[in-house]
Amino acid sequence: MRARATAVMTATLAVVALALLPTASAVAAVDTAAAPTPTPAVPQAPAAPATPVTPVITDFPREVVKNGSGEFAGTKAPGSDVHLLVGNDDIPYCETAADQRAASAWTCTATELPSGQSIDVRALAAGGTSASPPATIRVLNAPVLRGTAAGVITGTSVIGATVAASSSNGSRCTPIPWSDTSWSCVLDPVPASGAVTVTATQQTPWSDGPSAASTLAVVIDSTAPAPPTVTTPTPGAQVPLRGTTYTGTGEEGATVDLYQSVFPVCSTVVRGGTWSCSGGRLVAGENEISVLQRDMAGNASPAVTVRIFAGQAPTAVASPTPTPSASSLTPPARPTPTATPAAPSATPAAPQTDEPASPEETPQGAVPPAAGGGSGDGSGGSPARIPDTGGGWSSPSSFGSALDPLPDAFAGLRWLSSLGIALGILILVILPAVLLQRSLAGRVRVPALRLAGRNQPSHAAEPANRWLVAAASLAGAAGLVAASLRVDDQQNFLRLLLATGLGLAIVNFVGVVLVAHAFRRLRSVGVYVRLAPVMLLISVVAVLLSRIAGLVPPLIVGQVLGFALARETTESERTRVALVQAGALTLLSLVAWSAYTGLGSQDGFWSSLTSETLSTVTLAGISSAVLALLPLGAPLGRSLLRGTVPLRLGATIVVLTIGTAALASTGARASAASLLPLTVTAVVFAALSVATWVWIRYVEPQH
Repeated sequence: MRARATAVMTATLAVVALALLPTASAVAAVDTAAAPTPTPAVPQAPAAPATPVTPVITDFPREVVKNGSGEFAGTKAPGSDVHLLVGNDDIPYCETAADQRAASAWTCTATELPSGQSIDVRALAAGGTSASPPATIRVLNAPVLRGTAAGVITGTSVIGATVAASSSNGSRCTPIPWSDTSWSCVLDPVPASGAVTVTATQQTPWSDGPSAASTLAVVIDSTAPAPPTVTTPTPGAQVPLRGTTYTGTGEEGATVDLYQSVFPVCSTVVRGGTWSCSGGRLVAGENEISVLQRDMAGNASPAVTVRIFAGQAPTAVASPTPTPSASSLTPPARPTPTATPAAPSATPAAPQTDEPASPEETPQGAVPPAAGGGSGDGSGGSPARIPDTGGGWSSPSSFGSALDPLPDAFAGLRWLSSLGIALGILILVILPAVLLQRSLAGRVRVPALRLAGRNQPSHAAEPANRWLVAAASLAGAAGLVAASLRVDDQQNFLRLLLATGLGLAIVNFVGVVLVAHAFRRLRSVGVYVRLAPVMLLISVVAVLLSRIAGLVPPLIVGQVLGFALARETTESERTRVALVQAGALTLLSLVAWSAYTGLGSQDGFWSSLTSETLSTVTLAGISSAVLALLPLGAPLGRSLLRGTVPLRLGATIVVLTIGTAALASTGARASAASLLPLTVTAVVFAALSVATWVWIRYVEPQH
């Protein structure tokens, strides 16, 4: 029984255990699930910030803003700030204050608004990218003023504005526009030295009246400065032909200008109370240098003049028994020369020294115009020329020292004056000549000039002695140039004749012979050399004009050779020949001018000969280049009438500008008054040419 009870109990426990097993498993599962199990954390994206709400402009100036300041108001999102942008400027003109941040309304005062009929203003939330729709306003500020001590008032205004200006002393100031937004006026009359207040307003059709007034206090300086002083060179001093240094004293900050006649020599600014500048070439002989200064207000002082003498001083040799041939520079001291030589102690010869002559002494190498006849001291030469330096062969001439260095001829605004003269020649001489030639074509027949072979038909070949005739023509042209200048003696003339002959030979060789040879060899164009005797006639006219105007150096036309082109030569080839010839001659002239610049002073026969030769090449080359471009008569430039007009005009203006710069650089070898006959002649010629053209083209056909 006990055993059966034990078995029953065991079975019962087993059944209970089996019954409890799912529950334990569930509990274990629950415990297992409840137990913390490490799992990787999933990052959370930050919350996106709220997008600022675009502010809106609800109130802005409706009237024209005339003080540069305007009030603006609108709505915005609470907690945001507002920036006010004007036009295309990204820099805010104003920002809302911190005490407005929590509010939904905002106000802002913009200052320094720009002038304009239509100015767009936008509101932008701080940190935002989208601005409000623009509010358009009109702004007209006072004009901006600037002034100088000379009474010149300048200013800026809006486009289309009318400016009214006045001064506290009653001087008129009438604005003159020189651009869409800029203007200037001059106080008239210029007030006396002292403070003056200038007031100006501006007004436009859309501004509803004038703007606010702007004022400017200007200190006027209308008192002319005292004339400057010239320390060196002293009156009557002997100076080099070029590179002379001028020094003196003047008003601090003033500009000192030096002139030889009406042509500038040099210019500089007074610093520390002193000034110094170096000038270009002077004329051989007496030069009158005018010096004036302009203060910073533009007031000019009276001019002071200094007479100096350019060139080398004569070498005087002491001799106890002078003879009449001891100095070729000493004229007779009295109408009746004495037969008895002066005693050694009566008139001692001037010692050789480098010290400048005192004002009381006769300057070395020349005498002022007031000086009378000498007493055997070598002071009786003409003041317009320098004396012989060791003999006539070595005496410099005005022709060899006339040109300025090449850079000086185009320094500052001198190139502009040369361009103006070139345009005047083009308008008053060249274009009227073209009209006259076109008008008289077929009406007036000019026979061809021939120096040789006159009994042969025109189509016959030139005579065998053409080179001899060419040499004679070249010598004649050189003689015309040399004869047009005043020289000291026969030897000086012969050297000048040799120099001009060499120069003209170079010009004819490069400008005609070399160009013709190049076209035949390189382009197979039938370009041949022929005599051009008509150029001698042109040379005579040029020399006469130079004499009338007193030009030193004279106008030189030394081309005695020309081109003969084959009949099959096309117009384009003719045009090309003319342009190449003009270019070659211009380049030759510039090279000669550059060599002339680097030559230095004339101190003997060879340097004088070289300088005169280079002067001839420079001036004759330029004049021949101009003739090559002229669309007249025999020169090839006539074919340019059928060519490209801009190219022809451009080349002519360039060559004329270089030529006038060369003549103008001669330092007023002709005064303004002496140029008047040339100007009048050009004007009369232009008037007659135009009148002839009008008569033949319009009046004559009606009769």
